[in-house]
Amino acid sequence: MTAARKLPADPALFQQIATPQLRKGDMRKIEILHAAIECIGTLGYDHTNFETIGQRCGMKRPHVAYHFPDRKALIQAVIRYVYAAGQQIIVAKLKSARRAEDQIKAYVEGVFQWLETYPHHQSVIGLLLYLSTIDADFQAVSQEVKRIALERLTSILQGKVSGEEVERTFAIISGEVLYWTTYETNKKTAPAVRRTIEAVQRLI
Repeated sequence: MTAARKLPADPALFQQIATPQLRKGDMRKIEILHAAIECIGTLGYDHTNFETIGQRCGMKRPHVAYHFPDRKALIQAVIRYVYAAGQQIIVAKLKSARRAEDQIKAYVEGVFQWLETYPHHQSVIGLLLYLSTIDADFQAVSQEVKRIALERLTSILQGKVSGEEVERTFAIISGEVLYWTTYETNKKTAPAVRRTIEAVQRLI
């Protein structure tokens, strides 16, 4: 077994959000998910399979396959795992914010803090964007992710903007994240956070 990894959230959170099959204390399954994220981030999707994941976390291929029926199920669990980690960071940032303006700022800061803290998660987001264009099951996962984000933004902006403007707020934040992960090679979050907050404030 490889050295213990820094896990992006606690098992109980993943039990509730990331994947229903995750049992409390099932650290081996979390290790597999985390190793899969590393493989996606370093080797790419085409080279992420039960063999390379097993090598990454010190397990044999059958041990990886025991927890996930196929690669598709594993990648879907990875995506939910990653977004659960993001939600955990965003929720923590929102706790100290009271006004809607402060909550939007905290939400944006939380998104970029998440992706700065776990850079391989950027690759998983990009993978979901790609897979959702060619596979209906991943499109459903993408819609699930969007629904959760819209519900949180609606809660923050309730009574201040229309549903259409909440959708546009989500699109602005998603677009800025995509631009930052794709084109800003220095990966400093401060300018991206400021630019995103200003764009949202102009809307609301």
